[in-house]
Amino acid sequence: MRVVILGSGSKGNTTYIETDQCKILIDAGLSMLQIKNRLQNQGIVLGNLDAVFITHEHTDHLKNVESILKKTNAVLYIEENTYHNANIKLRNALVNLPKVFIKSDVKYNINDISVVPIKLSHDTDYCMGYLMKKLNTDENISFATITDTGYIDKKYYKILSYINTILI
Repeated sequence: MRVVILGSGSKGNTTYIETDQCKILIDAGLSMLQIKNRLQNQGIVLGNLDAVFITHEHTDHLKNVESILKKTNAVLYIEENTYHNANIKLRNALVNLPKVFIKSDVKYNINDISVVPIKLSHDTDYCMGYLMKKLNTDENISFATITDTGYIDKKYYKILSYINTILI
């Protein structure tokens, strides 16, 4: 599993995750050009994506999601209330794009990655972190992103202790 943090901060948040069979973005706060250039600096050529996961509705996490989804043929994975709030901010730009409404503590498998959203504490009603694990391997190859939170619910402590890499 390859993880590249492309941007983290008020000017835009985007993280790229890649395995042999899957390419995912977490958040879409950077432009497609910025994402391509930053990946190219890491020796990665961006083509299609399998999924874009959105953590929450703030514009530094989703302002470029429409163009990224259209240019990469990705499916949007987003909590339903976050979707409605984001769609208002983006002037209904997400209505006709492929999407999956996610719930916390439910596993979603995309090719060879399992993703479990976890509810975080932030100044939005629905903020998600993501636990990811590479499937079809005997090794524990895992990653978690837990950003924009005030605290982490104790119910996640044990599972987080088994994660290889955590972005906080």
